Amino acid sequence: MPDSKYNHRFFSDFYDSVFQRSYWNLIDKDSLSRFRYLGKLRLDAILSHTIVLTDSQVFDGAFFLHPQSGPSFLANNLSRGEIFNPAIEVRARASRIEDILLMFVKNPDTSTLRAFSFSGIRDADRRLAVSELLAHTSYEKVNEWKDILSIFKSAGVEKSNIDLLNETWSKWIELQNKGFITIVKWEKERGFPRDFYAGTIDEFTKPFKTEEVKTFATWLHAHLEKRSTIEVSIERLRNTFENDDVRRELRILESRYHRIYDQAASWQHRCGSFESSTSTLTEMIEINANETSSSLGNIERGTRLEFSVDMNDADRFFLYKLGTMPVGKYEELFWTHSDNISIWWYHRDVNYLKRVLDTLTKEISNIQSPNDDTMPNNISSDVLKVFMDAAIEFSNSLLKPIYVLLAGLVDIRIKYFSGRSKNPRERLIQRIIDLAKERSG
Repeated sequence: MPDSKYNHRFFSDFYDSVFQRSYWNLIDKDSLSRFRYLGKLRLDAILSHTIVLTDSQVFDGAFFLHPQSGPSFLANNLSRGEIFNPAIEVRARASRIEDILLMFVKNPDTSTLRAFSFSGIRDADRRLAVSELLAHTSYEKVNEWKDILSIFKSAGVEKSNIDLLNETWSKWIELQNKGFITIVKWEKERGFPRDFYAGTIDEFTKPFKTEEVKTFATWLHAHLEKRSTIEVSIERLRNTFENDDVRRELRILESRYHRIYDQAASWQHRCGSFESSTSTLTEMIEINANETSSSLGNIERGTRLEFSVDMNDADRFFLYKLGTMPVGKYEELFWTHSDNISIWWYHRDVNYLKRVLDTLTKEISNIQSPNDDTMPNNISSDVLKVFMDAAIEFSNSLLKPIYVLLAGLVDIRIKYFSGRSKNPRERLIQRIIDLAKERSG
């Protein structure tokens, strides 16, 4: 269904606001994580002319809201120079951030506010309390975006969290006025393609055996586009049922829903390139069979990028280094290779992309790696680490228990050993090219 004429436009569920929730705790423990996330953004800004993000991903996503990695950090570090437009395009409910924030909670068709599940609220219990309070608050109570913060206060959200959101939302509004970000209002004529991605109601509910989940799946199928309402409903069900079979099927349903929603969002926002990190995470799972704990430390996740790169001699801090590259050097890459980059974006000729990556990886090799002591839990791969960061929230709610996908692991090993004839930099370039080609099918 993706249209090849939009291959230069990229959408990824890696930036999903729900997956970003783990970043609140991550940045407190690992100060380098912001550079790995920035490295991911910078790589995407090389591979695609436009990174399409939804309003909730940016204005309700922990990475984009945190003072160490939010608007000021991105404004100073994501520039591609004067020759290209800003990399990020925000697809939104309105054309102004002030109105977007209001529309998170205001539905003109109801007398009460929308039970929006704010990922910008760090504490899960307070997040649910805010959703429930919103659902019982009169529509007229919120007339400007700062009124939302008053509701947060009434629901017991910590003052430090409220102050952070007040400061960061204000900064995003300031950057909007300076033209740093492009905000495009959603196209109403491109409705949610339910049947294409979710199938018929019978196809959607067939995998579920428990009556509770099958009933909920039937309701969910009819309301696929109501993301926040579904998130709140799933959280309530998770707290209601103690039956292991119900909880397991609920996790499976939530996993399927995320995939369907993000694929549909990619089509709605005219993106020909799509990346499903949740699918990648599920496919590239390996569990230590000697460990019985289901904690995150016993589960390693990665992307196709690193599994065929020799971990003994490849640059395992690639994303960190790309994130710490001086902005002048990053802009210079676009100036030097403006023609090569444009040809890749619009004509998908990998020979031109390879020229860009050859220069990039040479520059990366000159950047010092962080001390291993600064890397938490002895993570062996930087690319693996950044996807694991994003998957913590997903993991805790969806991937327990996880089934080892043997076919995927065999495929990984074949690819791993088949790449050993090339030197580490050449293998890394090839894997990035493979990744870029896979995004656009």
